[in-house]
Amino acid sequence: MSLEELLKGNGITMKEVKENIGKFVFLKDEDLLSIFKNKEIKDEYKTFVVETCFDRINHLPNNIFIKVVQYLENENLIEHYIDKIEILTKEEIFELINTDYIIPQFVIEITKTNNFGKLLEEEKLEKTDTRCLNLIHERDLFLDESIDNLRKQGKEILETFKINKNEYIINVYLDYIIYSIKNISNDDDIIKYSLEMLKEQIKNHKLLSENMLEFYALYRVKELNLEEYIDNVYVTHQDVTNSIAYYTKKEKCIRIFYERFIKMYKQEQEYGIPEGDLTDIINQNLIQVIAHELKHVIDEKRINQLIKNSNENAPFLKQELYRLFLRIMNDDHIYRNNHDCFLSENRADMFSYIDFAIQTNKIFRDTFKGEILEKISSYNALGIIEMYTEITDKGRKVVSPVRKFYDFFQQQTKNKYPQKKIKNDSSNLLANLLEGDNIPLEIIVEINKIATGERKTTNLYQEILRIIDEYQTKLTQEKELPKVI
Repeated sequence: MSLEELLKGNGITMKEVKENIGKFVFLKDEDLLSIFKNKEIKDEYKTFVVETCFDRINHLPNNIFIKVVQYLENENLIEHYIDKIEILTKEEIFELINTDYIIPQFVIEITKTNNFGKLLEEEKLEKTDTRCLNLIHERDLFLDESIDNLRKQGKEILETFKINKNEYIINVYLDYIIYSIKNISNDDDIIKYSLEMLKEQIKNHKLLSENMLEFYALYRVKELNLEEYIDNVYVTHQDVTNSIAYYTKKEKCIRIFYERFIKMYKQEQEYGIPEGDLTDIINQNLIQVIAHELKHVIDEKRINQLIKNSNENAPFLKQELYRLFLRIMNDDHIYRNNHDCFLSENRADMFSYIDFAIQTNKIFRDTFKGEILEKISSYNALGIIEMYTEITDKGRKVVSPVRKFYDFFQQQTKNKYPQKKIKNDSSNLLANLLEGDNIPLEIIVEINKIATGERKTTNLYQEILRIIDEYQTKLTQEKELPKVI
């Protein structure tokens, strides 16, 4: 019976392996590799060989040595293989580091070798391939997760990222930030460096990664004082729902279905849009989806505050109660089919349009190209127009989202629960817009000009403020005109 057949036998014990260990010395290189590639042989037997036959393993060709030595588990025995590591090429070192079974301490010891140090110095001169530098950052994060070290590593990793554009180490770093974010102030340099990493990714016309989106969402949760309502944000590749994102009150989390979102958006937008521009637009929509879901959390907080203050006559609270009543009446399928009829969804969309424009000036300044921002402003303005109009036989008719919602409510309840129309304060036009309440036709006309491209802007929020100011100035001037006798 061959040694390989013996090792994969079901009844073999470690004692028998030890008794036959001398046979490994005489195996040909390929036969030894065959044993380590054989999945029927227990890993513990392979580990015993690596931790016993040092001289034989060290005399293996580099390509076979890499596949075999990864099974070492006892970190006290790493020193027996350091001399071999000293003669590996850069590609061989990273092939070993990326094997399935290598223990973290082995990787740490590799970074301490003279060979690795020489490769690191070469990288610093060339400033192209920065795998060694990334590994040093990864090692230092693993060894020290303190806030001070996260701050130090963040600055260095950002500088590295600006050189090599490789997002791997960014995602490793953000893993640590996501885990520790509850203990990090939003004013800390750690947050500043992390946001700069997102900006660099967008400038490179690359999609924001799952970790980047999770970090950004958690940062905004803290900024908006929503920690009581959100414990976690999950950006997942799973496709288990028809939604692209949702907020779960019971689980206190936001879920974003990354692959589903990107596939859906590429199908809708890819025709005639250059790849770089399409990536920018997808990133903008990912940022807006986070804002949309955060608005639902903001509304949840607002409901609780209104109930706590016994403000039962608040228009917002009554509208939310009507929404909940309809959701109880209908299943999720009906809700999705009538998604745009729900005032809470209109408000979340409106908030996401305005919030993106605000964050463009605040966080993402000089990140998106001007022509892309014009397209985004135009597209979001069109979203507002669609909210404030409906198609009839005679064309588009202006109807506020609030009015649409009450009509929908009465239709669904078959007029069993007719509701008196609730009016908000009409003096604050921006607030009315965000609430989906009535706004003057003149303002809708000007927003429509942004949607059609007649009125160009790179910041929808600022342009809407300008439109409101123009409207109010005009009203004031008309009041001040002298009467004609």
